[in-house]
Amino acid sequence: MMRPKNHTFDGLFAVPTLQEIVELVRGRSRANGQVIELYIETKHPTYFRTIGLPLEEALADS
Repeated sequence: MMRPKNHTFDGLFAVPTLQEIVELVRGRSRANGQVIELYIETKHPTYFRTIGLPLEEALADS
């Protein structure tokens, strides 16, 4: 049985970019004097590598 999806919050919030998240974490780290680390998961990295689009280097550069 399929349940109806909840659309209460649709369109109310923007999805932040990775760069925006990195900047937020860096700012909070400095403000709090603590190191905050990110653990970023990529989807299907081996597939993207086989088609010539490796993700790791671009991710490490951001």
